[in-house]
Amino acid sequence: MLRHICVSLKDGEGHDVFSLSDVDPFEDTRYLNQIREYFLAGVLDGLPDAQEIVPTINSYKCLIGVTYGYDSCVASIRIILPPSVLPSAARLEICVPGADMNPYFALSAIFQLGIQGIAKQLELMMPFISTYQSDLARKKEVVLLPCLLEDTTKVIMQPDSIACELFVYDFVDHFRETRKHEVRLWNAAVTNWEVERYLELA
Repeated sequence: MLRHICVSLKDGEGHDVFSLSDVDPFEDTRYLNQIREYFLAGVLDGLPDAQEIVPTINSYKCLIGVTYGYDSCVASIRIILPPSVLPSAARLEICVPGADMNPYFALSAIFQLGIQGIAKQLELMMPFISTYQSDLARKKEVVLLPCLLEDTTKVIMQPDSIACELFVYDFVDHFRETRKHEVRLWNAAVTNWEVERYLELA
């Protein structure tokens, strides 16, 4: 099952803006340039209520926290840059979406968040995931993603939600109504687990 979307960004002259021409000798930050840092910060900022990326009940089964890391397979966003790949392959791997997402909605949300991060010059407000892995006491600082579709639906219904900044109101209003309908159908359904569990207890 598809579990990620890879994105890259080029300037008007076709040059990749995610990679550095020279690599600095400083820890994980040596792989960051300023434009990509803004883009990354924008995506991280909007992930908790970017419902276009995780649109179904099942989408929320594997979500944990908002994290990023260089070549990390456990982070929400994996930074893939030289020297582990060629400059032409530099990209960000967004690991939150699953195969049940609409690729057009998801790509639109990701790029709009990233471009907004560049426009607002957003700074990264959290450290690399390796920081939490080496200092377990800091794990409580990780921003958790919503664990239910219903929770995200409530967020995007707010007039100041990031979704309302990224998309026209008519789309946001229609999309969130379809998600509310999805939640109602789920709440009305009787699952196999419920049948097996409660017949067992009867």
